[in-house]
Amino acid sequence: MERPGPLRWLWYAMGGGLRPAHRRWVLHDLTVRTWRLRQPFRSIVQILPVAVLAEATEHRALKAGFARAP
Repeated sequence: MERPGPLRWLWYAMGGGLRPAHRRWVLHDLTVRTWRLRQPFRSIVQILPVAVLAEATEHRALKAGFARAP
């Protein structure tokens, strides 16, 4: 069973497909006993870029002198 490398796993976690060589690993990933623990982690990986971008935008607005909304 061929496990995807970190970049391919990131692509997979973001909803992308994997090569046919990873078919058995995908089945394992979706049916292994710990799948309930893996799913929230994948969700965090999907949300993290948006959350970081939003915080960076707010930080730039504050540095420019705009106050936070009450």
